[in-house]
Amino acid sequence: MSDGCRGKGGGVWCLNGMLLKEEGYKTKVNECILKQGSMEDVAVWWEKLKREIKKMSIRYSSGRNKREREREKKVRRELEREAEKVDEEIGRDLGNYTRLKEELGEIERGKCMGAIIRSRAEYLVEGEKCTGFFLGMEKRKQVKNYIKQIEGEMITELVGIARIKDREGRDIQYERITESIRKTLTFWKRRKLKLRGKIIVVNGLIMSKLIYVLNVLDVPERVLKEIDKIISEFLWDGRGVKIAKEVLENGYKDGGLKLINLDRKRKASRIKMMIRHLSVKNDHLWKVFLGDALSKCGGCGDSVIFMKMGKGRMNGMSEFQKEVLSAWGEFLVNVGYECVNVRQVWQQPIFLNPRIRGEKGSLFNLPMWRVGFRLVKDLVYEYVPGFMRSQVIVDEVRERDLVMGLRTADNVMESIKEGMPDEWRRMIEGEQVGRDESGVELYVGTGEKGSPWGK
Repeated sequence: MSDGCRGKGGGVWCLNGMLLKEEGYKTKVNECILKQGSMEDVAVWWEKLKREIKKMSIRYSSGRNKREREREKKVRRELEREAEKVDEEIGRDLGNYTRLKEELGEIERGKCMGAIIRSRAEYLVEGEKCTGFFLGMEKRKQVKNYIKQIEGEMITELVGIARIKDREGRDIQYERITESIRKTLTFWKRRKLKLRGKIIVVNGLIMSKLIYVLNVLDVPERVLKEIDKIISEFLWDGRGVKIAKEVLENGYKDGGLKLINLDRKRKASRIKMMIRHLSVKNDHLWKVFLGDALSKCGGCGDSVIFMKMGKGRMNGMSEFQKEVLSAWGEFLVNVGYECVNVRQVWQQPIFLNPRIRGEKGSLFNLPMWRVGFRLVKDLVYEYVPGFMRSQVIVDEVRERDLVMGLRTADNVMESIKEGMPDEWRRMIEGEQVGRDESGVELYVGTGEKGSPWGK
């Protein structure tokens, strides 16, 4: 609907066809018609009526959009709270979580359709007929379940984690997804969306193509770079980046447009899997396989969850499991825990442990690592309280034909003692076993403890 005016605001105003399905809006239109009355000149009456309906529609849409934004915020908050409860309460009914997820999906689809309508303005001026073709096509693509694509001959589904028989199969899978993303965004380029509309398309449509595969397959860095490149070309029409990606990823209050960050999404899904591994007490097969891989990694057993390890030391793990442990290592700085007895302190890793730090960060000594000095219990005497002498470490290292001087061993031992919490050192030197034989409780944050994940 256009009145041909090119004043303030300018351009063509498009009526959102979704309004025609709302009884409240139809009542408002009828009121405008009755208010307009009748005139001898039907053409004049029609033009005045269109302008009145336009003014009313703009006011109605503004109020409606405000209510929708408030509704979206409310649903997101409820969904976050429900997700926390699902993670914390074993066996909790997922009905409410599923309902909120579907309601949020409906809101997101409505926002995408709004972007579609706004994109039609230029084509309307040029006389193009708008059809429902592209709407139907995108809807079909949205409901298509990409998890079916990874059930081919090259993939075996195992304990909730799809394992590719070879890297070639995984690469073929990602090539299909990347090409699908490229075709989708090429199609949307013709709609000539504004930047915000393009970001809505990326967040709403592109992530749906990745979400299933992201949760079951490792994602090579080159794939993330390729997808980021495709998205960047779509946002800026291949004319070079005008606003830094990091800025676009910020929230609205921080000057951004909430552009999705695929790498953060990947890491978040990996961290969530580790949290579920620590909190779930039953013996699901995926948990058994992940626990077995963790226990073998670095030769530290279950204590590896306290370490920030590089992929080069994650022997015996699949690429997906390496991503899980790497993401967890980055997140570990936000995790707090307390050792309440000396047995828990004994199980703490000596090296790559954020709680045992030197001047330049976490400690590491390769000769000691190779010999087998990896946990605190490896540095204490079996029957006498306190740390062993540095000479014992030197003798052990030299027996394996490795090189270490006494002064180096003294410095490493001193760094370990000074780097660990004072309470740990007091328990080791006094061997305060204590009454609490439970495991270490993990919690997020530096303030009051929240609900522990597991023991």
